[in-house]
Amino acid sequence: MAAISCTVSATGLAVTAEDEDGGANPGSVVPGPAGFAGLPEDGGAATTIADAAPASPVAPPAMADAAPPAPATTPPVTTPPVTTPPAEPRVLRVHDVKVGRLTARVVHAHQLEAAAGSAGRVLPPDADALLKLELGAQDLEVDELTVDVLFAHDIKAGRVQLEETHARVKMPGKGHED
Repeated sequence: MAAISCTVSATGLAVTAEDEDGGANPGSVVPGPAGFAGLPEDGGAATTIADAAPASPVAPPAMADAAPPAPATTPPVTTPPVTTPPAEPRVLRVHDVKVGRLTARVVHAHQLEAAAGSAGRVLPPDADALLKLELGAQDLEVDELTVDVLFAHDIKAGRVQLEETHARVKMPGKGHED
């Protein structure tokens, strides 16, 4: 059986083939990174590697059970994820509100009266002149209301869940009683 050996040195790669009786058949030296063929360092001379085949031909192992090569497949095309733009905040502008349950991120009102719940962080009400610019003209009466921002003159609610309130707050037992 023939053997092929490779030697790597600073000048390149040397390939040697040994035949069955131990005789060496040296091949060419492939230049290292500083001297590849066609570069100015070696004057553009092409470098070849001698055939390192063994002296006596050896048949490749039989592959009777081998399956034919699989057909080349293209990778599946992936579409980029669809990004939806952020939703616009739900803003409601009314004059007076009477609601059973109110859930909002921010409330701007002249006065908030609630029987239960949380008014969140309570800040002073906006000036009436500024609040008047933001108010709607109609009154609203519903069982439940969920918005991001609510502008109203007066709010009467059975239960509130708010993050921030800009209004005079009247809530029994919460320290917001007038």
